[in-house]
Amino acid sequence: QMCIRDRFGYITKKSKIIFRLSNGEKIELQYTKDFAPKEYPKYKFTTYSAELNMNDEQIRQLQKAYIQEVEMHWSRRIESYTIYNPDYFMKELPKMIK
Repeated sequence: QMCIRDRFGYITKKSKIIFRLSNGEKIELQYTKDFAPKEYPKYKFTTYSAELNMNDEQIRQLQKAYIQEVEMHWSRRIESYTIYNPDYFMKELPKMIK
């Protein structure tokens, strides 16, 4: 049985995430270090946790438009994710700025 790590790989310094916004803009963030997944074979799931740095301009962009899609560049493949609840991120953004 193939685990999720085998399909996606890892989050490495070469990985990046791209936020596609409702106003047509995009924000590209590069990871600055490697992050390994935490696997739970008994429960058949894997979690990933990572940190990204954003500058003031990127924060302003996020405050002006909703995220519609996220494109994640894993070490093995690229995946796109549609965002279904953009309000949640908008509400949490002020906490992240502190």
